[in-house]
Amino acid sequence: MIMRNTIDIPEIRKALEEEQDVLIQRLKEYAEESNRADNPTRADLAMRAIQSERQGLLIARAEEQLQDVKSALERIDEGTYGYCEKCGRTIHPERLHAIPTTTVCMECKRGH
Repeated sequence: MIMRNTIDIPEIRKALEEEQDVLIQRLKEYAEESNRADNPTRADLAMRAIQSERQGLLIARAEEQLQDVKSALERIDEGTYGYCEKCGRTIHPERLHAIPTTTVCMECKRGH
């Protein structure tokens, strides 16, 4: 494993923007799937209910991830990216490269 001691903001921005594009496309696909109208039989209704609930969970998760990505991009623009929102210290670059949307350092994540 390669240890990173510096934050490569352009690299992280590019990865976040790519993730944002993927999530937006995924949400569009989910919306298209949800909007497909056909005439299900009674036997299909129970399966439809289960699939609809699953689809709702997938949409909620994708929306949450998209908001995390947008927030990280905003922090980059504001110059606050890489600083822990709880203690204000810098977040270790290795953590940021592994989880670019993180907002807390490992110490605060652990609750110390």
